[in-house]
Amino acid sequence: MLARDSKDRIGLFEYIRGGGLSDLPLASISESLLTEGRAMLAAVLEDVQKIEQFEVVAPLDPRIDDSLLQNPSCRPLTLNQDWLNEWISIARDCRFVLLIAPETDGVLRQCLDRLQQALNDDHVTILACDGEFLDGTSNKMIAYRYWRKAGISTPETRRATEIDSTMQLEAMRSITKLPTSGWVLKRIDGAGCEGQRFFNGAQPLLSSIRSLEKPNQWIVQPWFEGQAASVAILCGTHPVILPYCSQSIAMVNETTQYRGGQVVFNSHQQLQLKQTVEGWLAAIPGKPKGWIGIDFVIPEGESIPIVIEINPRLTTSYVGLRRIVANNLALGLVSIAIGNRWEPEYESHSIQFHSDGSTESRGDGQLSCG
Repeated sequence: MLARDSKDRIGLFEYIRGGGLSDLPLASISESLLTEGRAMLAAVLEDVQKIEQFEVVAPLDPRIDDSLLQNPSCRPLTLNQDWLNEWISIARDCRFVLLIAPETDGVLRQCLDRLQQALNDDHVTILACDGEFLDGTSNKMIAYRYWRKAGISTPETRRATEIDSTMQLEAMRSITKLPTSGWVLKRIDGAGCEGQRFFNGAQPLLSSIRSLEKPNQWIVQPWFEGQAASVAILCGTHPVILPYCSQSIAMVNETTQYRGGQVVFNSHQQLQLKQTVEGWLAAIPGKPKGWIGIDFVIPEGESIPIVIEINPRLTTSYVGLRRIVANNLALGLVSIAIGNRWEPEYESHSIQFHSDGSTESRGDGQLSCG
């Protein structure tokens, strides 16, 4: 139960703005990472501050000029020691910890392992998936193999080191059996669209592969024409699948850029997707807990979605979904993660959301996918 005589403290540890990149010059940090990290942190922080039984603390990198530094719940780090040690010091006084970190380069797993090792008692609950689930989803080749073994529709995926000819690419396309418009080259453990590149033709892709410093850390997939979408799940003993969102993805000089999306509650769509999402999750071993997001595509002229990848942590869609849920989404996340039941109450309007955290009501009640 969440009800207590005294308030429970929850630590919001967001890697990008919370000190994880404090050893890098500010100018070298991706603006898109800074923007999306702030959007998620600010949204969750606002929701948790509305929960009467919680008090919240969020460490911040003091070098980043941000109005969040004026928030009484935000704590500037001293940065005179390892930032993770400062996280651990803060976490010792918390009842719950929410990790918001990218899976790239094993960052999310490293943060989880360090916190678990340091907080080796049961008074702090880390709202994160277990290591086995993180390993099976952070590495896109591993996730691909699990889904293929389960007979789940997912793009043909190859390591970049396995691709050195047009013939191999055409073989991948023929296995796919669905219309494709090109290829995508992405990190094997990438987060979102960061570093992801799109190619219309085989030769530019092959040239790009040959120029990679570590080609074994990259994968190639066909690019499907259709509606890109995502679905978020609050995971625990009694999981809740939230309404799915269309995604707005722009192509800029061969790179893909995530711009946000649209969310609307549609009970018929929700029921149709439920069993499919449960199958995607069941194919991955381990224990999902807290918030996870799944990216998928509905190809043109098809009704069966194709799963692309799982993001085993909070995703930017939180900023839109919190606007369509009438009760507190952060309370739902915590409640379900610790084994309680929680049911969302949905508003009837549609919400457009952007990667910078801004939102607007559409009011049309129609989602542009499915």
